[in-house]
Amino acid sequence: LRFWCLGGVLIDHIGRTHAPVLHSQSNPGAARLAPGGVALNIARALAAGGADVGLMGAVGRDIAADLIAAALAAAGIEDRLIRTDHPTGAYLAIEGADGDLHVGVSDLTALETLPPDVIVAHLAQAPPDARLVIDANLTPDQLFKAAARPGWLAAEAVSAPKAPRLAPILPSLNALFCNLSEAAVLGAMAETAESAARSLAARTTATVFVTDGPRPASVARGGDVWRLTPPPVPSASVTGAGDAFTAAALIALATDATPNQALAAAIAAASAHLETQP
Repeated sequence: LRFWCLGGVLIDHIGRTHAPVLHSQSNPGAARLAPGGVALNIARALAAGGADVGLMGAVGRDIAADLIAAALAAAGIEDRLIRTDHPTGAYLAIEGADGDLHVGVSDLTALETLPPDVIVAHLAQAPPDARLVIDANLTPDQLFKAAARPGWLAAEAVSAPKAPRLAPILPSLNALFCNLSEAAVLGAMAETAESAARSLAARTTATVFVTDGPRPASVARGGDVWRLTPPPVPSASVTGAGDAFTAAALIALATDATPNQALAAAIAAASAHLETQP
């Protein structure tokens, strides 16, 4: 299995309160810092699943970039990061005691200012048989250029504010990953994950995965739709769970699993991720 991931690479700064969040107040809690970003998280999970993975994104020339490079080396991921004069990106998340995200702020200036032609040049170095996985942290112009690469293509929507960037490239996708709110801004009938997946699948030939937190998740391909309810898990940080879901589904699809088998594998991986979080 060979994948090439392109998108958000940064340092996660995650704060979690010890009690329910009191807004506009200083909340006692715990903080942690680690390499992250959608593309990096997916790449790391793919590598852990036995895939051959390359990671492409933009970082600075700073200590944060060195931490990320060390994490990639430890995971056996091919480092194809582009060093720029901007600081390495950062993601700041505030989570409640139950692990739910209250607000997240993503600074990916290094990536967003990267000329699309630079991305094209670096993508040309990817193995021809590598499945390309991109995310909506890329700008619309960058996404358009990446989607023009021949071969298999998957995309993760990242967040509701960024998901609309994927709309123009939906016809180019082989797989799409989003949650219910992201599906809604992509124009889906989004009362449930099942209706959202069905709606998006009518607009693309891609296999469409839609999640909805602890509620049933769905996958659709063509006119067929499957639904599966995640098992209950202890309260934990949700950061990275969607990326674990995506990676497991990608591996399943690459090994000729059916969409419903891929959905089951993805839910199992996301649940396992949640169970291991603080």
